Amino acid sequence: MTLAKRVTHIDAVLPTLCTKTDLQRETGALRVELHEQVGALRSEMHVEFKAVRNEMHVEFKAVRTEMHAEFKAVRTEMHTGLQSLRSEMHTEFKAVRSEMHAGFTTMSQMMMSQTRWIIGTLLTVCPALVAATLFVVRYQG
Repeated sequence: MTLAKRVTHIDAVLPTLCTKTDLQRETGALRVELHEQVGALRSEMHVEFKAVRNEMHVEFKAVRTEMHAEFKAVRTEMHTGLQSLRSEMHTEFKAVRSEMHAGFTTMSQMMMSQTRWIIGTLLTVCPALVAATLFVVRYQG
């Protein structure tokens, strides 16, 4: 007997034959049936939620796998780009260092030449100045 029929049946029986024991028995039977129906509904919901969770897990796993593959591709592309950039920078730095070295070598040679010229001039002029000073001092006095 369904729940609606039992409620109708209780309403029909209550005014005439219903005793307290009959009412408790009918109420208990209704409570048991209601409990069984709610339990069945909970079990069905549990099965449905489990199926949805499993489906979501599969979908999220696919999304994570796809994202991982995309990130790996981006990292590989960045690594290749940065490697070529580093190689280009290394070549440029090497050229600049070579150019600076050549410039410093030329500047060092020019400074050495100027130093030799100054030393030569001093070695030539200083004794002449000393000799001229001695000549002036001796013959003036």
